[in-house]
Amino acid sequence: MELKTVRTKNDILEFNLKVVRKTMLIMFCFAIAIMALGVFEIMSNQKSGEIGYGIFLVAFGILFTPLYYVILLTSLKKNINKNPLMCINWDITYTFGDNEITIVSQSVAGSTQNEKLKWSFVSKCAETKNLIIIHSGNNIGYLINKNTISSEQADAVKNLLISKVGEKICSFKK
Repeated sequence: MELKTVRTKNDILEFNLKVVRKTMLIMFCFAIAIMALGVFEIMSNQKSGEIGYGIFLVAFGILFTPLYYVILLTSLKKNINKNPLMCINWDITYTFGDNEITIVSQSVAGSTQNEKLKWSFVSKCAETKNLIIIHSGNNIGYLINKNTISSEQADAVKNLLISKVGEKICSFKK
């Protein structure tokens, strides 16, 4: 089976946001812990009137999560914009064979990259609103833009991935 798609800068940003979501969850839990500590501090020092430290912790916890998200998003966009290979669109042809996936990427500037990914190296398959992601590591993924293929092609790719690597590895939306 052969599939032609286009990878854009927005696809890379969406993939990176998916990868850092776990970090965001950890930071959110950290902010909640800080706020809980602040509330505990306020409650335990309420009689003595020294609640300034507790209020500081609650305020820091409330401001920390959105501030961290803005800093992270800005940093991701800045890093993507700094790399010229990420800023241009790539025409990508995926050829799904019996033993491997062959990926041929052609940039609008004329560069070509050829890669082969053995089925045994696929560690995870995932789906976002706009992407089918074939992971070969925690932060390494091959992106198929669902907006550039038909829904029948997307379903065929997902079914092929499930048949080749198993349902446990593939977490697709139903």
